[in-house]
Amino acid sequence: MTGAAHAQNPGAGAPSYEHAMPKGSTISGAFSTATNRQDTGDDKQQSTDDATAKPPQPRAPGMWDEPEHVDPPTQSYNIGICLSIPAKATSMYTNGAKQATFFLYELLSYRDRHNVVLINLDSGDPAEAAPEWQLDGIQVVRFDDALAMRLDVVIELGMQLGQGQVDRLQLAGTKVAAYRSGNNFIMTMENMIYNRSVSTMFSTVGYDVLWTLPSFNRSNAFLNLIYQSDVKVAPYLWSPRFFSFVTDQLPERKFYEPTGEPKRIAIFEPNLNVVKTATMPMVIAELLFRWGASALQFMPSYISVDTVTITININITSPHDCCQDCGYYYEGDDGYMGRDKLREAILTHDSNLDAYNAKARECVWRYTPVNPDNIYEWDRLLDELVTSPRTPEQQERLARSPHRT
Repeated sequence: MTGAAHAQNPGAGAPSYEHAMPKGSTISGAFSTATNRQDTGDDKQQSTDDATAKPPQPRAPGMWDEPEHVDPPTQSYNIGICLSIPAKATSMYTNGAKQATFFLYELLSYRDRHNVVLINLDSGDPAEAAPEWQLDGIQVVRFDDALAMRLDVVIELGMQLGQGQVDRLQLAGTKVAAYRSGNNFIMTMENMIYNRSVSTMFSTVGYDVLWTLPSFNRSNAFLNLIYQSDVKVAPYLWSPRFFSFVTDQLPERKFYEPTGEPKRIAIFEPNLNVVKTATMPMVIAELLFRWGASALQFMPSYISVDTVTITININITSPHDCCQDCGYYYEGDDGYMGRDKLREAILTHDSNLDAYNAKARECVWRYTPVNPDNIYEWDRLLDELVTSPRTPEQQERLARSPHRT
C-alpha cells in the first residue's frame, strides 16, 4: 500500500486528525565535579505529596507545568552517554536510539541532578550537526577526553563502544552500562536466518550492567548469555523535544483542530525488519476497507509531503503491553481488533477530543524525563550500578585485558 488514504465516516463527513503533545523542558548542562547531596526526611515527604501523587496540571492542550519539587539524588554522578555524530549531517528523525540518547540526557541532567556529557564515538563535528539535534548548551566530548575525565558511569546508547574502549574505561574505575532500547533478540534471529553474519552487535561483552526496556525483558536470558552481563529493566522514556522542534516552526495549526474534511490515514514504518514493518497497519486498513469500502478512499502515491499530517497521540497500531490504556490499543497481532479501533477513531474521535487529549497527557506523562517516578528509578539504577562490586568473572576478564597497563 503506497501513499495515504482518506478515511470517511460511513454515512457522514469526518475530519482529519493531528494532535498536541506536551512541551518539553529545556536541556542544558556543563561538566563539573561530582557532589554528595543528602536528602532530609521532610524533603522526601514533600516530594511524595507534591510530585508523585498526580501529574502536574496542564497549562494548555498537551503541555504540563513541571513538578514543583523533586528530591535531589543522594549521590550526584559524573556521567557520559555515548552517541554517534557522523561526518555527514543526518536527521535526528531516522533513528530512535539517537533520540533516546537525548531523552536520557534530559532526565539525568534535569535541574543539574547529575553532571552529564555526551561522548561522540563518530567522526562528525557537533557544530555541523543538523539543527534538530539542538546541541546548544550540551557538552560533547571525544572518547579520549571522556576517559581522562574519570567518569563515574558511561552509558552506551547512541553508538556501540569497542571492547578496548570498555576495558579502558573499566580499568580506569568507570562503571560501563549498555542500554539496549531495541529488540536485539528478534534482530539476531533475522541475521541468523538470512546469513547476515557481519554484525558488531555482540562484539563487545563484559559490561557492568545491561539495561533494557520492560517490553524486551522477556529475552533477558538471551541478553545475559550474549553480553555476559546482568540484565536490569530501565524505564522507557519519551520527550516531546524533537516533536516540538517541528511544531514550533509551523505558522499555524500546530496541533489538531477538526476541519470537517475527510480523515487522512498514513503509515510511517521504515520496513527494516519484522520489528519495524508496515504489515499490520496495512492489514488493519485493508480489513476496514473491505468491511466498508465507502469508508476509505486512497490518495495518489505521489501525494505532496506537505499534506501529510503529523499524528502522535493516536496510537492506532500500538500493541505494546505498557500502553494498553493509551490511544487506540489492540492486542498483539489481532488485525480485527485493530480494524475496530481504527473505525472507532474515525467515528468517535472528534466528538471525544477533549477527553482523549486529557487521557493522552496522562499516558505520555508516565514516560517523560521530568516525571519524578522516572527520575527516582534512574537514580536507583545508577546507585545500584556504582555501588555493586564486579563479579569474579568480570575481574578475571579485566585482568587478562591487553589494555591493562
